[in-house]
Amino acid sequence: MQDLGQNKFYSGKLELKSELHLEPEVKRGISNFRKLFKWNYEIAYGSILGPEALYCEEEVGSEVEQYYQSFVNNLFQTIKPVSLEKINETIKRSDLVYVSDFHPLRVAKNGFISLIEENEDSQTVIMLEAFKTKKQKHLDSYLRGEIGNDQLKKVFNDNGEGKYSWQGLSLILEYARERKVPVYGIDTKNTLWERDKFWAKKHQQVLGDNPNSKIFTLVGELHLARDHLPAELLEVIPDIKSTTIYQGLTEIFWEMLEKGMDAHSEAVEINEDTFCLNNCSPLLKALVYERNVDLDDVSGTEIDRVYKSMLGEIIEESLGLNVGDNDLNPVNIIDLEYIAHSDLGDDEVLQMYEQLFSEN
Repeated sequence: MQDLGQNKFYSGKLELKSELHLEPEVKRGISNFRKLFKWNYEIAYGSILGPEALYCEEEVGSEVEQYYQSFVNNLFQTIKPVSLEKINETIKRSDLVYVSDFHPLRVAKNGFISLIEENEDSQTVIMLEAFKTKKQKHLDSYLRGEIGNDQLKKVFNDNGEGKYSWQGLSLILEYARERKVPVYGIDTKNTLWERDKFWAKKHQQVLGDNPNSKIFTLVGELHLARDHLPAELLEVIPDIKSTTIYQGLTEIFWEMLEKGMDAHSEAVEINEDTFCLNNCSPLLKALVYERNVDLDDVSGTEIDRVYKSMLGEIIEESLGLNVGDNDLNPVNIIDLEYIAHSDLGDDEVLQMYEQLFSEN
C-alpha cells in the first residue's frame, strides 16, 4: 500500500516528475508520457486522504483492513476492454445485479439508474444499502406518494446515514416511484461480515416475494468482492445467477495505467460475470472523500476547480511543459480526462493538449 500522505487540501504545488529514465524495452511498450503520467498521478493521489487510507488506519481496526485486503485479493484477474452491450447481455441472463456505490458521488447513482433503464424489459426490484431496514415504512410512504422528498430526507438524515449523495438517491427514488418499482432498504448496524450475512438473507426474502423480478442492488464496493456478499447469498440460494458491476474502481484504474490500457474506455471485464464501468476518476473520488462533501453541494464547484487544476498540472508535467502557463478555466474537464486516461501516444497527447488552448 502506498503512503497516502497527510490529510491536506491541494496546495497547487506538487513534486512531480518531468523526466523518468526508462529501460528501452519499457519505452517500446508504453509511451514515455503514459509512464510519467502514471508516476505523477500517483504522487497527486497520494497527497489526498482518499478512502484507501481509512481502510488501513489503526483506529478502524483489523476487521476493516482484512475486509479491504480480501476485496483487493478478489479483484485482480486478467482485465480487458468490454462493451456496454456485452454487459447488458450478461445482465439480461441474471436474476440479480450487484452494482457498486461510492456513497458521496451522484455519478454512481446515475450509473445505477442507467443500468436499470437499459433492462426495463423485465420487472425490477431495487435494494439500497443507503437505507436501514427499520426505516422501510418511510420508503414505502414516499413510493406511495404520501410523503415528499424533503420529509424523506429528514428521516434519512435523522437516521445517521451521512456521506451519501442525497440528490443521487433522490433520482433513484423518483425513478422508482414513477414506475412503481419496489425499493427495499437493507442496511443494519453490524460488522461488515455480519452485514453481508444479513443482506444475503434479506435478498433471499425479497427474491422469494418477487420471483419473476430482476433485483438491482446498490451497495458499497467492498461488499461486492466474491468472498463477501455474493458468497453469502450463494450459501442461501445456490443456483442464483448474478452479475457484478463496479463503478470507477481505483484499483482497476491503476491496473489499466500499468498495462498501458485505455482508461477512458467505457468498461472492462474482470471475469465472465464481473465488470467495471470507467465512469469516475480516482482523483475526483479521493477529493470528494477527503472533503466529505457531495458534488451536489455548492462546494462541488470548488472541487471541480481543484480537480481540473491538478489534472492539468499532471498532464503538463508529464509532457515536459511549463506548468501553469495555460488558463484551464475554459477547458472542459471531459477533454482533459480523455487526454489523461486514453492510450494516445506522446505526439498525439501533445497535439491534442495544445489544440485545447488554440480553440479557447
